[in-house]
Amino acid sequence: MHIHCDGVTARKHVPIFMIHDQDAEKVSGLVPKAPYDRTEMKEPHVRLIDNMASTNITFSSSRWHAHLGHLLSSTQPKSPTNEALYNTVQNYEISRKLLHISVGVLIFYWHIQGVVIEKILNRNLNALIILAAGDTLRHRFISISAIYRRVVGFLMRLEEANSYNSLIYYLLGTYLVMRIFPVDVAMMGILILSFADTAAATFGRLYATKTVYLRDGKSLAGTLAACISAGLIAAAFWSYVGADQYRLERTSMFDGSLSFCHDAKGMPPHPDCSAITGPWAVVIMSIITGLVAAGSEFVNLLGCDDNLTIPLLSCFGIWLFLSIFGGTGSA
Repeated sequence: MHIHCDGVTARKHVPIFMIHDQDAEKVSGLVPKAPYDRTEMKEPHVRLIDNMASTNITFSSSRWHAHLGHLLSSTQPKSPTNEALYNTVQNYEISRKLLHISVGVLIFYWHIQGVVIEKILNRNLNALIILAAGDTLRHRFISISAIYRRVVGFLMRLEEANSYNSLIYYLLGTYLVMRIFPVDVAMMGILILSFADTAAATFGRLYATKTVYLRDGKSLAGTLAACISAGLIAAAFWSYVGADQYRLERTSMFDGSLSFCHDAKGMPPHPDCSAITGPWAVVIMSIITGLVAAGSEFVNLLGCDDNLTIPLLSCFGIWLFLSIFGGTGSA
């Protein structure tokens, strides 16, 4: 079964903790020796038993028996209602999306609470190092792989079994934009990644087949969702950034005004030209942010993970616009 989502054609999400090897002596806990059959319309615990039976795995130790019992108890639906809820959560990757949103919201919360950017960077980097180290170790050691799968496997996609967790790219992307770009531009990029990307994925899954595809796997539904959601978030964010109190406490690139008057160097400004300020400046910034977010969703940058490219491309687009049309406070 295939699902079309926000620009990506992906297989139906299968929790990583339901993947098993054929050879009991070489079980990594992550990479199946044969493709997992996701076309069967069986309940999770039935598919798990069938898969193990077909591979003739013998669990000779009490540790593996306990592990099997844990898998059965954790995947078996308790009722039709629970089964429907389970399928919804897995198909739409709700847990995964909530995690991504919460990380971005936490970073922004620290920012508005006055935590200096260096402290936020250090916290981000520490989390990145810990997660990357754990992800590397789980590819090398069976015991760590089993623990990793049981703890965070439900947040991972099947294709991440033999690659790196996308949250690593998420943390790397947020770290880079905070290190490279002005703080207000960086925060807007992080909010785009947290909310606009999530909206694109959700509406792409729901309406991709009802709209046209802009290119291979990229649906109009997902792109429009990213554009609209980013524009709405930007309206609130740039209104907040444009406030005098924000600029007194922080150094921001957007000072609440935009200027489309660019005279030759050394010449006095045109008398009929004035900067755009107030609500109209926020409206323009919101439209530009929405378009930039849609563009970052659409672009495939050298095949890199979206969690890395979306914040970088979004921040670059906003920074470029403010560098040209920003008011006197631009830097």
